[in-house]
Amino acid sequence: MIKTVACYAIALIASTSLFCQEKIPIKFGKVSAPDFNLSNRSFDTTADAVIIADIGSSEFEGNKQGGFDIKFKRITRIKILKKSGFSYADVSIPFYQGSHYKETVEAIKASCFNLENGIVKESEVDSKSIFKEALDERYNLTKFAVPAVKEGSIIEYQYTIRANDIYSLRDWEFQGQIPTLWSQYTVAIPSNYGYAVYMQGKIDAATHTKKQYGKLYSIKDSKSSGTNENDNIISLNATVFEDTWIMKEVPAMKVEAYTSTIDNYVTKLKFQLAKIFGDVERDVTTTWMGMRQELMQADYFGGRILEGNSYLDAEMKNIVNPEDDAKLKCQKIYKYVRSNFVWDGKFSPYCATPLRNVWKNKKGNVGEINFMLLSMLKHEGIPADPVIISTRSNGKSLESYPIEDQFNYVAVRVDLPSEQIYLDASHAGLAFGRLPSYCYNGHARVMNARAEAVYLNADDLQEIKMTYAAVTLDNSGFNVAMSEKQGYFGSFEVRTAVLDHGKDNFFKEKLQGYTDNAKLKTAGIDSLDKPDFPVTVHYDFTIEKQGGDILYLSPLLSETIAKNPFESAIRTYPVEMLYARSETFTFSFIIPDGYQIEELPNSEKISLGADGGKFEYLIAQNGATIQLRTTLILTKATYQPAEYEGLREFYARILKKQNEQIILKKKKS
Repeated sequence: MIKTVACYAIALIASTSLFCQEKIPIKFGKVSAPDFNLSNRSFDTTADAVIIADIGSSEFEGNKQGGFDIKFKRITRIKILKKSGFSYADVSIPFYQGSHYKETVEAIKASCFNLENGIVKESEVDSKSIFKEALDERYNLTKFAVPAVKEGSIIEYQYTIRANDIYSLRDWEFQGQIPTLWSQYTVAIPSNYGYAVYMQGKIDAATHTKKQYGKLYSIKDSKSSGTNENDNIISLNATVFEDTWIMKEVPAMKVEAYTSTIDNYVTKLKFQLAKIFGDVERDVTTTWMGMRQELMQADYFGGRILEGNSYLDAEMKNIVNPEDDAKLKCQKIYKYVRSNFVWDGKFSPYCATPLRNVWKNKKGNVGEINFMLLSMLKHEGIPADPVIISTRSNGKSLESYPIEDQFNYVAVRVDLPSEQIYLDASHAGLAFGRLPSYCYNGHARVMNARAEAVYLNADDLQEIKMTYAAVTLDNSGFNVAMSEKQGYFGSFEVRTAVLDHGKDNFFKEKLQGYTDNAKLKTAGIDSLDKPDFPVTVHYDFTIEKQGGDILYLSPLLSETIAKNPFESAIRTYPVEMLYARSETFTFSFIIPDGYQIEELPNSEKISLGADGGKFEYLIAQNGATIQLRTTLILTKATYQPAEYEGLREFYARILKKQNEQIILKKKKS
C-alpha cells in the first residue's frame, strides 16, 4: 500500500520542536576487527550477505546556472557470508542522461576488508577499473568490482550523484534481497520547495526525526551582466527542513513464485516536487493532462505522431484497399507491421528515431515499432492513440500522481464506433487485439485528448487449455498419443519457443517431461504460422515397458505440478499470476489383455474457498478402459495475502493427488 504526504507539511509541523537523531553506526573507511563479528545482531544467517549499514542523504547546493543542484551521497557496508554473495561486490550505479536533465557520478571510493590473523587488511578499487556503459536511451551505468572478496569479507563503497534538476530528489529503499541491519535516509530541503512523499510498505516502523536550521546558499547566475565575478553571485538565506528516516534489522524481501516485481512491496520512499514557495506560491504538481501536453510537445513522442508520412503513400496502396472498412484496414496494417518489422528486444515508451528511418530499417524497439503502426493507422484515417504502460517487471504506476518516468512501454489503442482494440505489433507471435501478458499490470494511460485512465488487469484474462492423452500397451511398451489445444498465451509461448529454438528442440524438451526412454514417433503443430488462431500441439511417442508382473502408470503423464510453488508458510504480499485459467486434461487407457487393476486412485474434488477456484479429479473404469478427467480452475489471477494459506493448501492437495498411480497386475494363469 502506498501512502502520500507532503514533505513540506511534515517539516512545518516539526518547526516547533527538535528531535535527537541516532548516531550512525559506521564511519566510512574505518573497519576494525570487532566489526566482523555480527553474532550479537539479529538477522537471517542463511542469507548470502548482510548489509551492515546503508546510509543516504540528499541536499541542495547552489549551482552556476542560477538554480540548485541536488547532491545525493550514499555509503554502503556489506558483509559477505557465502560464495553466492560475491555478486554484491559487483556494483552498478544507474544515472540519468536524458534530454530533461543530467546526472553525474562522482567521488567513488570502494574497498574490501579481510580479517587475517586478527589484522584487518584493505584492498581498494583502482580508479582505472571504474567504467561506464549505456543502459538505455535515458540511463547509463557506472560499474566497478570490489577486489579480493571471499567469505567473511566486508565490502564498503561510497559515491555521490549530482543532478542539475530540482525534480530529481532521489528515492530510497530500506529493504532488499538480503537483510539490512541499519538503513538511513536524510533529505534536507530549503523552504523554497515542497515535495510530495510516497511511503510504501512498513515505513511506519521507521524512526522519523526532524529538525530545521538556517543556511546561506550561493547561486551563480551565469546570465547576469555584472562587471566582476562576484556580481553574478546570488546569496539566498533559507530555512532548511531536514527529515531523517532510520530502520533497523530490516528482513530481506524474499522474491516468491508468482510475483510481478518485488519493487511493488519493498519498504521505500519516493519523492516528487509539489510546490515552489516565493513571493507567490506556485503549485508545480502537474496533472495527467499537463503530462500529456508535455509528451505531445516532445520530439520523441508527439513529434512522431505529427511527423509527415507521405513516404507511406505508395506502399499503403498495396496494404489496404479503399473499399475496406476501418477494422479490416486495421487488421491488414497490423499484420503488415507485425510481419515486416523486427523487434530489437528493447522496451521503450518513446520513439527516438524518426519514423522515416524506422520504415527504412524495418527494425526498432517497442516504441519505434508501435509508433510506426500508429502512423500507418493515422495515414488511413483510423482513430488511434498511444497507450503508455508500466509492465509487470517495472512495477505498478501511480494513478494518483502523473510521473512520466514510471512508464516503460507503449502500445496502441484503436477507437472504432463499436469497439476498442489494443494492439502491439512488436512481437511476431502476437494476435490481433491482444497484448503480451506483462502489459496487464493495472493502471495505464491513453494519451488522447482526455489523457484517459485505463486498467489492464490480469484478473480479466482467462486462459483455457485442453489436453487429450490416449495410452495403449503392447509388447514394445506404452504408446501415447497427445493433443494439446493451447489458449492464447500458451499459443504465444509455443510460437516464441519454436521461433527461438526450433521445432525439433521444442519437442525434445516436451519428451524430457516424461522419462529418459521416451521416443518420439510423429509430431506437429497446427496454426503455428497463424498468430490469430490457437495452436494445437500433437505428438505420438513410446515409452519402453519395464519388466515384471506389476505395472505402474502415472495417468497425468507430464501434466503435473513438479512442486508446490508456495513454499513459505506466510506471505505478506499478493500472489500475482499472469491470468485466470481453466485447464482440462482427459486421459484414456485400454487395459491390456492379461492384466487387471490392482489399485485405482479415488475421485476427488478440491475447492479453493468460496469463489477462488477448484480442482476435480474424476476417474473410473469402463469395461476394459480407464478414463480420467481433471479440471483445474483458478477464477482470478491475483490472490491477496489473506487467501495465501488456502492457496498453498489447495496446491499441496493437488500435488498429492497427482502423484497417485494406477497399478496393474498380471493375471494368474
